Amino acid sequence: GFYHVPEEKEYVTLRHVVHGSSDLERPVRLTWNQMAHLLYRVLCDLSRAGLLSTGVWDTLVDGALEMPCNGSSMDVNTTMMRLFRYYPTTGFAEQHVDIGLLTLCIGEGKGLQVWDRLQSPPQWVDAEGPTILIGAFLRVLLSNNVRAGLHRVVGNPEGRSSTIFALRPLLKGNINLVEFGLEGVVETRELFRLVKNQKYNINATKDIRERQKQAQERHKQQQLQQNESDQAFEGQG
Repeated sequence: GFYHVPEEKEYVTLRHVVHGSSDLERPVRLTWNQMAHLLYRVLCDLSRAGLLSTGVWDTLVDGALEMPCNGSSMDVNTTMMRLFRYYPTTGFAEQHVDIGLLTLCIGEGKGLQVWDRLQSPPQWVDAEGPTILIGAFLRVLLSNNVRAGLHRVVGNPEGRSSTIFALRPLLKGNINLVEFGLEGVVETRELFRLVKNQKYNINATKDIRERQKQAQERHKQQQLQQNESDQAFEGQG
């Protein structure tokens, strides 16, 4: 659907086929296929670099490599494409990392910046050309051996248009963490929920973002107080 953030941006989110013969969805379906298979190949390359089986991703991206034909799977299929238009001068997106596996960003106009940790000291640099960003869910699966791609969009006089494709896990079944060099089995939906709850929606309107930030901060404080209480109880024992 279409979403408008006053003075910042507007965007369309595409998650499944609605009008397959429309002038918008016909090229989107082709582009979806190309972007999804590119990111799947990157996941396999990461597997080889980490001495993992390339098959560990298959159940996580099942049904996402092609644009879903209808909305019946929206509860489990979280992969999506978004078309952004950032307004001249005032259009921006706060610094953040994406919540999924990998995100591909392709844009026209300046504004996208990534946090370059290889610089001394680390600094924001303009992204040149198509950019692939590692998401928080992938960072968790790979035991923090990769960094999630911190990025932002800053305002510029010309504005910016961009297409992003976010490859996210299928929220179905369990993940055998042993296949990733970890221990145990975790429910995919629960792990995704834990990752997502650490973020707030940077593409929501400003008032919603602020409420989500405040709720997130209250949750952190509650967790901190609970941890302190647990440590005090263990000390008494």
